[in-house]
Amino acid sequence: MEYRVLGTSDLKVSVIGFGAWGIGGSPFWSNEGDSISVRAIRKAYDLGINFFDTAPVYGFGHSEELLGKTLKPFRDKVIYATKCGLRWEKKSLSSITKNATRRSILEEIDQSLKRLDTDY
Repeated sequence: MEYRVLGTSDLKVSVIGFGAWGIGGSPFWSNEGDSISVRAIRKAYDLGINFFDTAPVYGFGHSEELLGKTLKPFRDKVIYATKCGLRWEKKSLSSITKNATRRSILEEIDQSLKRLDTDY
């Protein structure tokens, strides 16, 4: 696997990243099941992918939870990219709203860190 420095940081990321939108589960995302998703995450890691892209809204947090659980033993070797700005009141697509206020962003950071089971 090739790696490149991310921007002006000292982080080396794989040139191929793992997009975790599809592992969020129903209703809008793939519904293949967690065991297939976990195998895909592990296979990506085993092939040298260390950059994992997700978002809180992917499966209403389920994508972040799966990544955190599956990659916990390798946390110091992987880099997560997550997003913010879409919130929901209940787990339904019709409840998704945009919110990019400072308060909402800080709340989403804390929630994503919990779901990813990490402190950074």
